Amino acid sequence: MGIVISTSRELESGAGFYGYSTTVDCSTNTKSVILIKDSGYRDTVVEVFVAGSVVLADPAAGSISTWQVKLNQQVIWQTRVNSVSETQPKQYAFQFFIPRNSELEITQTDADTTGSCTTMLRGYYLEPPVAQQD
Repeated sequence: MGIVISTSRELESGAGFYGYSTTVDCSTNTKSVILIKDSGYRDTVVEVFVAGSVVLADPAAGSISTWQVKLNQQVIWQTRVNSVSETQPKQYAFQFFIPRNSELEITQTDADTTGSCTTMLRGYYLEPPVAQQD
């Protein structure tokens, strides 16, 4: 099972947050690698970085990995990375908007059980803090 992040980690500057899955062993089961239950009270632009399945002991080993991003239980992004193909990317980065007080979930599935993958995200707030509504 992947490391699940249930809360965001604030940047020291206060301008946003970050999260990462660390190294997650690949499997054919869909698993959450990053889960942020509440993105906070500020609108955010998030950039996600995913790296395909690799085996550090064998540079030629790996497989196809897929990622799905859900925002408030709705799929907003899906992508696939083939780490052993010379013509397809071995890593991928993409950006999207998250409205305040949203749930964000990133799940990973692999074509086989070869290697391990990583996922990282960083979010930057779009405006100063907004007063909470009662």
